[in-house]
Amino acid sequence: MHKNISKRQQPVIENLQHTLDQAKTIAAAISDNAIEEQIPIPVNTLVSLSNELFRIRAYLETANEIPTPLSKTL
Repeated sequence: MHKNISKRQQPVIENLQHTLDQAKTIAAAISDNAIEEQIPIPVNTLVSLSNELFRIRAYLETANEIPTPLSKTL
């Protein structure tokens, strides 16, 4: 699936990918419902969900910014 992923991280990343796929499906359903009903979701709901997405991104960016020890790059 992903290159250069540790054996420990592989199942965790696969789980997150599966969860994100489900979240995208749910988000599409929310969008479809809003369009069909012509009722937007409340701004506070949009802000709350968007903030959660930014938290997820921050965790992933932190995981990416970990310096690789020289011994792991040789």
